[in-house]
Amino acid sequence: MQSSQLDPMFNPRSVAVLGASEASTGVGARVYANLEAGGFDGPIYPVNPKYDTLSGQTCFARIADIEAPVDLAVVATPAATVPEIIGQCADAGIHNVIVLSAGFGEGGE
Repeated sequence: MQSSQLDPMFNPRSVAVLGASEASTGVGARVYANLEAGGFDGPIYPVNPKYDTLSGQTCFARIADIEAPVDLAVVATPAATVPEIIGQCADAGIHNVIVLSAGFGEGGE
């Protein structure tokens, strides 16, 4: 099968979850837990400046702190933080981002 530029999006080797947390009701917490419980076999990098560790794993304050390649970033943070985070992902060479956020409609144009 021919490789595609979309492979890292649909078959990522590593995933960063921005907004991962210990709050069981938070979207980032659920995404992180589902990746772990679902058997994803690549590295899962939690990113949240409020934590040093999550589930016994180092939690990174910023995407730039991850010193390994990241194929896919899942952004589960408030809408106001998303543009800056997308820029940080681009700066880190991450080309595939899924945004799970609310509040864009209330932000105006």
